[in-house]
Amino acid sequence: MVEDICMIFLMGDLHGRYELPKIGHFLNRFPELKFTKSDYFIVLGDFGIPWNKRDLDTIDMFKRYPFTTLFIEGNHDNDPLLNSFPIKHKFGGRVNALSKTLFRLRRGEIYNIEEKSIFTFGGAYSVDKYLRTEGISWWPEEEFNEEERSNALINLETVNYKVDYVLTHAMPTNIKAMWGFTQHSRTEKFLSYLNEHLQFEKWYSGHYHVDKKYDKYRCLYDDIIPLGV
Repeated sequence: MVEDICMIFLMGDLHGRYELPKIGHFLNRFPELKFTKSDYFIVLGDFGIPWNKRDLDTIDMFKRYPFTTLFIEGNHDNDPLLNSFPIKHKFGGRVNALSKTLFRLRRGEIYNIEEKSIFTFGGAYSVDKYLRTEGISWWPEEEFNEEERSNALINLETVNYKVDYVLTHAMPTNIKAMWGFTQHSRTEKFLSYLNEHLQFEKWYSGHYHVDKKYDKYRCLYDDIIPLGV
């Protein structure tokens, strides 16, 4: 008897309920993909759900999907609200459990999903924060703190800086510069440091609203792809 193979798909920024149709269009386009709750969709930041306490009902929207949803935070996420959800141990690391099928993957953790090691480090700098309001549409926690940086380094040391996949919202400075983005944030500089030391098969990000790839690096926005592609 052939065992079912778990499917893991990646997508770029979701920006809350407004871009949820991306998922519906994908499912309609590929009806032959028979997802179960043992399969995963991973959003690479700017998840945008929930955006505020009045928006908590949006979490229930994900119950209708046939898969389990995972996400890292971007720069357009309410980190204080996400941090208020209970921390649980799942996939070998710490997560925030928003529901039984919706989990936030935290910065600096290494997860084991279907025997693949995955390092996550969400967050980025908002170049548009001058148009936003602190605590309402922008939060200083969008970039990492010292505890998160230390957590990442300690966890990577335990695996000798070797993982299968890296999932971030931003990209290292030299990679994003190749795609025409020249302003470099604190987060991107830290990712550049990690990039110099890490061994990995593929590195995926969102954030830049483009679908680009170079060598082992891939940025997603409209594309939805299987992990490993």
